[in-house]
Amino acid sequence: MNTNQPTNPPNAEVILKRFNNTTSGQDEDPENQEEEEDWSSWRQLRCLFDAAVKDTTTVEAQKLSSSLHSMQVQIELLHHENKGPRTVLTIKKKHNNKSITIAPGEDEEYLGGFMFGSPRKVRAAEARERLRKQQDAEEKIRKAGDKELKAAAALYKRKIAEEAKVLRQLAKEAREKERKQRADEVAARRAQKQHEKEAKVAAKAIQSSPRGKSSKEEDC
Repeated sequence: MNTNQPTNPPNAEVILKRFNNTTSGQDEDPENQEEEEDWSSWRQLRCLFDAAVKDTTTVEAQKLSSSLHSMQVQIELLHHENKGPRTVLTIKKKHNNKSITIAPGEDEEYLGGFMFGSPRKVRAAEARERLRKQQDAEEKIRKAGDKELKAAAALYKRKIAEEAKVLRQLAKEAREKERKQRADEVAARRAQKQHEKEAKVAAKAIQSSPRGKSSKEEDC
C-alpha cells in the first residue's frame, strides 16, 4: 500500500470504486464470494436506510448515514488487507476526529506517523474503542440517575418539611383554641360561684335587717 496516499477522512464512494475496480478481474473463489455476500448485505442495509429514513437532514439520520459509510470503509479496508501484507490501522472517521489507538507490539511499525499491523489488531482496537464508549455512556447514565435521585430526594424532603410545618401550625391553633375554651369555662364557673356567693350574702342581709325580723315575727 502506498503510504503517501492522503489519510484524511475517506470518501466511502471513492474507496469502494477503487477497490471494486482492482478486484473485478479476479477469479471467483470462496474469499471473493464471502466479500460479495458481505457487500450485498451492506447494500441491502443501505437500501433499508434509504427506504426507512424519509428526512435525511435530521441529526440522527446524518449520524446513522455517517456510521454506515464508516463501517463500509472499514470492512473494505479489512478485506483488502487480507490480500496484502499491511494496512493502515488508524482511520479517521468522517464526523469524528478521534482515532483508534493501538499499543505498538512486535507486529506493528510506524510509517510516516501512522501505525500498520494485522487485521486482528484492528479488530481488537475497535473492540476496545466500543467498550470505552459504552462505559462512558453507562457512566453518563449513572450520573444522570444519581442526579435525578438526589433531586427527587430533595423534593421529597422539602415536601415533608412543608407538611410538617402545616401540621405544627394546625396543632398550635388547636392548642390555642382548647386553651381559650378552658379559660372561658373557668371564668364562667368563677362568675357562677361569685353570683351564688353574692346571692347568699344578700339573703343574709335581708334576714338580719329590722324589716326582715318584723316580717318574720308577723309570720309567726
